[in-house]
Amino acid sequence: MSAMMATKVLTDRVAVVSASTKGIGFAIAKRLGADGASVVVSSRKPKNVEEAVTALRLEGIDASGITAHVGLKEDRNRLIDFAISQYGKLDILVSNAAANPHFGDIMSISDSQWDKLLTVNSFGGLIFVFFISDLLFSSFFFSRVRRNAN
Repeated sequence: MSAMMATKVLTDRVAVVSASTKGIGFAIAKRLGADGASVVVSSRKPKNVEEAVTALRLEGIDASGITAHVGLKEDRNRLIDFAISQYGKLDILVSNAAANPHFGDIMSISDSQWDKLLTVNSFGGLIFVFFISDLLFSSFFFSRVRRNAN
């Protein structure tokens, strides 16, 4: 069977992809949507959210989006609340956001640059998963995937 004729294995699933209006994040959102998932995209820039949602919808993907900076707790909460208000559930989380505030010798990174690196790249994704773990663990889909991955 060709890829174009493949079954949409993610039908009735809801996916949130952070930092997903360009690059790898957008490609992930597009693939999840092509596989049948409803997709929530996010970016710090409203224009990027609008453009990504429009592009995904033109591909026939059920997409919505919200402006959010996942390095900020309030914005992570808003992103998840938005997804649940739009679709009533959450099955998939892709924590794609990353920051690189420093170019050069690692020994010359300032404290504020370290804070940004750790907050967005490490703690942001980890805290995101902890925040929504109850939602994900209650999802039959996630439970199956987690069980199969063990």
